[in-house]
Amino acid sequence: MALQQVGRVQRSFSMAEDELRNIGMSASGEGNKGLPAEELPINPVPVSELHGLVCEFIDAVSEQKLACKDTVPVEFCCPISLMALRDPRCAADGHIYEKDFFLSMAARAAAAGDPLISPMTREKLGGGQLFPVMSVVSLMERWVRGQVPVPEGGSLEKELSMAVASLPVAKDAPLESSA
Repeated sequence: MALQQVGRVQRSFSMAEDELRNIGMSASGEGNKGLPAEELPINPVPVSELHGLVCEFIDAVSEQKLACKDTVPVEFCCPISLMALRDPRCAADGHIYEKDFFLSMAARAAAAGDPLISPMTREKLGGGQLFPVMSVVSLMERWVRGQVPVPEGGSLEKELSMAVASLPVAKDAPLESSA
């Protein structure tokens, strides 16, 4: 069991290293060249289809587009984007961020030749290592289950799909063609 956990941590670290390498950075911070911010599309991908619906629900409640009996816990939102955490990652400062927004921030700092600074502590981060935090995903889903009534025999996914589908379309969102 312990060996499996060590293997998972090593794979997580390798994935974080690969993500940084993809944007021209290293975990040590040495030789970081980064990419211009405009070359980094920020479209976070949720860790699962259900979690994507959970995040849409949380974002809608946060923006007061949907009524809810409780306020959204601040820990469920990225401190950079203020959006629900679709792919939560823990950085060296111990805080949790949306992976894509953190990597974009790190790339902008590297491109400017600036050190990577924690948006939460305002201290230098010793590198851009990011580690998945699946417990936050579970907590978010559990919180939403407490907010959305699911009839017997129904599913949270179905109820969330209907709630999210009822949201008004944003003014700047492209309309889908019916053709």
